[in-house]
Amino acid sequence: MNMKKISLTLLLIIYFLVTAKAEDFNTTFTYLSETSSRVEFKLDNFYLQQINLGGTDYTRIDFAGRVTTMDEGFAELPFVNVNISLSPLKNLSYKIVSTKYTDYLLDFPLVPSRGVIYRNQDPSTIPYRIASESLIDDYYPAQLIEMMDPYIIKDVRGTTLYFYPFRYNAVQRILRVYTCLLYTSPSPRDRTRSRMPSSA
Repeated sequence: MNMKKISLTLLLIIYFLVTAKAEDFNTTFTYLSETSSRVEFKLDNFYLQQINLGGTDYTRIDFAGRVTTMDEGFAELPFVNVNISLSPLKNLSYKIVSTKYTDYLLDFPLVPSRGVIYRNQDPSTIPYRIASESLIDDYYPAQLIEMMDPYIIKDVRGTTLYFYPFRYNAVQRILRVYTCLLYTSPSPRDRTRSRMPSSA
């Protein structure tokens, strides 16, 4: 396992405690003060399964929820999304304090995504194909955390946070699995525009 520190800035602030749980994954938002919160991700269980699709052997990640990335020809990777309530018009300096990960060298490539399959399409006619552009010596997806622009529903302001605990290097066939701890604090910077997080 390795430890890394990554800093990134977003223009939001979480102001209360929320805990989101899945069978294999736990996301905890801890209220610290009106200007500070802590976000902790913990991956509990996942399994790697060998599977044959169309005569080709692949590795599939067995993980609760089965919501996966949808980039056609790229690895099909589970991810987690949670909704967070926000206070009005507040900024947030978002810092990943630490990350822990384990690398797994795979015997077979990860199952490639077939992209978005529409209702008028027959899934059995859509082959599994590894895209040549996915074969780069780097990790996919590029970023570990992604936060969407805020929304307002029935006078409640919120945002959606995406966490990608599985990242894959298709050239080396290395699956990187993360558990990470995040700490938030107020930001004095520009309040008019959200910034996307940098890659881990």
